[in-house]
Amino acid sequence: MNDLASLRGRALWKSRVTLVFVANGEETFVHGMVAEHSQVQHADLDGISVHLAIVPRVWEMTRVTARGTFLNLAVPEIVTRKLTAAGFKEGEDFRLNLQREHRPHDRLVQHDRSDFDFIEELCKMAGLSFSFMHSGEREVLVISDTEGVWCS
Repeated sequence: MNDLASLRGRALWKSRVTLVFVANGEETFVHGMVAEHSQVQHADLDGISVHLAIVPRVWEMTRVTARGTFLNLAVPEIVTRKLTAAGFKEGEDFRLNLQREHRPHDRLVQHDRSDFDFIEELCKMAGLSFSFMHSGEREVLVISDTEGVWCS
């Protein structure tokens, strides 16, 4: 991105980005993707400002509406299936940190809801929280049933 002025339309939309914060010689990484962007030309300056809305990659699941019936599955299994279907890899893009047994439900139905809303509702119902861990390479969605985890 040497020439930000040449970026138009959807050139940045859904691009992966990494923010690096440095304090006292320590680097902190925040990963995500561009959900929105705009450019502002400054009349009094020779340049532009680029404004980015950066969101976790799981945000894409807010844009997918689906229907489905899940039979004899526990919530973590359904969440894993939905995330995997969206292209997330277990252990790489998401991790389940579960200490309790999660019993299967006879039937759970997703009816005209976004995949993200469905997963969020299931997690609340099962007492699961989610957070994001950021390493030097990527963000990892962590779904947990233990207290003391930074909740969504």
